[in-house]
Amino acid sequence: MIEENPTDRDTNNPEGRQKNGDLGDLRGVFVAGAWGFIALVLVAACWPNLTERMKFFIGNLWVLVTAFAVIAQAVIYRSSAT
Repeated sequence: MIEENPTDRDTNNPEGRQKNGDLGDLRGVFVAGAWGFIALVLVAACWPNLTERMKFFIGNLWVLVTAFAVIAQAVIYRSSAT
């Protein structure tokens, strides 16, 4: 008796490709991150002291990137879990 590979037969996805899901939510995260970056640049540009401006920009840029990376991971996890 010949055994078939069960991974070749996927009733939900007949072509055997991985589902990517809807990335509309991820696009929203990207747009929100871009607006956050623009706001950060504008606030840093108006900061009166140059050395404090750079500290403010770099410190908050790191927080912004980390926050949106976590949000993007949550969106990807949620879309792949369904």
